[in-house]
Amino acid sequence: MIKEGSYYLRNPDVVIVSTADRYLYVDANGLVTERTVTTPDNWSQLMRRLMVPIRGDDLHDLLEDTLEIGIDEVSPLVEEGLLIEAATPGELEGRRDNLLTNNQAYY
Repeated sequence: MIKEGSYYLRNPDVVIVSTADRYLYVDANGLVTERTVTTPDNWSQLMRRLMVPIRGDDLHDLLEDTLEIGIDEVSPLVEEGLLIEAATPGELEGRRDNLLTNNQAYY
């Protein structure tokens, strides 16, 4: 469930691979979640937008008014850990920035 007062960010520990009509989410443990999407361009815009924390009510508006993606399609991403939720944007920014500055995979 997307809460209006919370903030959301694409989980920086998850790699996303997109195809013409599918998204594959690969988490840090190698678990793959597959989703079929009807509007891949809109999903691509959503995934890019979620690289910066967004408040839940703004996410609702973006999904409804601009991207035409149902909230029922996005809510499971929170439950599956593909989107992360926090009370403040700073918590999410710290998580994202840590991946970029303290990532042992980057040399």
